[in-house]
Amino acid sequence: MRHIHKHSLQVADLARSAAFYQNCLGMTLVSEYQQQGQRCCLLGYVRDLESTPPTLLELIETEGFQRLPGTLPAGYWKIALAVADVDVARECLTEKGIEVTPARQVPDVAYLCHLNDPDGHCVELIQHDFEANHQPCKRDDLYALGGEAVFSLITYRVKNPQASVAFYEQLGMRLLSRQDVEFAGFTLYFLGYSDEALPEDDICAVGNREWLWQRPYTMIELQHNWGTEQQDAFAYDVSADTGFVGIELVTNEAELLALTDQTAAEAPVCFDPDGYRIDVRQICVE
Repeated sequence: MRHIHKHSLQVADLARSAAFYQNCLGMTLVSEYQQQGQRCCLLGYVRDLESTPPTLLELIETEGFQRLPGTLPAGYWKIALAVADVDVARECLTEKGIEVTPARQVPDVAYLCHLNDPDGHCVELIQHDFEANHQPCKRDDLYALGGEAVFSLITYRVKNPQASVAFYEQLGMRLLSRQDVEFAGFTLYFLGYSDEALPEDDICAVGNREWLWQRPYTMIELQHNWGTEQQDAFAYDVSADTGFVGIELVTNEAELLALTDQTAAEAPVCFDPDGYRIDVRQICVE
């Protein structure tokens, strides 16, 4: 048993950020606590705990935190929320005064848009199906985004995709999709804890992509900008100015724990090839 348990970000004002994720994005506040003198909370979409354990968003209040504007050259990029109808979700957000980019179909990738949380952390809304295949959904005001949402993606940039994919496969994840975005000069790799059969065996197949946005679990998305692997001085800022702290995996498998530094003061920890922090927490399953 293994899954992505949480994704941790720094914020300047915990109450402000927690309210945003609850009121605007429809997440549930799971817990509030203090950790090493910092106020923290966990939020997530926790409606169906019996099937797929939810990945939670951890917000850590950090005095003086200020995220640098823009997404480049920082390594951490965004989270993505998957919804049945992006246009409905945009409407719900703009009615609350939230600025959201126009929705667009990225060719052969997804129909999506972006917004920022109060600290400037990027949030992507990604639709279950392509614009050309979409049937508009009726808005349901029981949900903040007009319908159910899933915490779908955690996205950051990598220098050497072969090394990064191998690292996450060593942590037990499976490469579910590879997507070359030629007009923008980058490739996307999607990894997760899943043994589901793909609609098409070829992980590059466009026919798998709408299926990907319909998964009920969180995946890691790695973006490789072509050419960065040749830059000797290449180094993404993995945390300091982006607010990205790391992700936490839970497992009951000894081989996963063996990959970590178990002398760490807290949970066993490891770092991927670009320096992104991965905490691993052991659980007992009777």
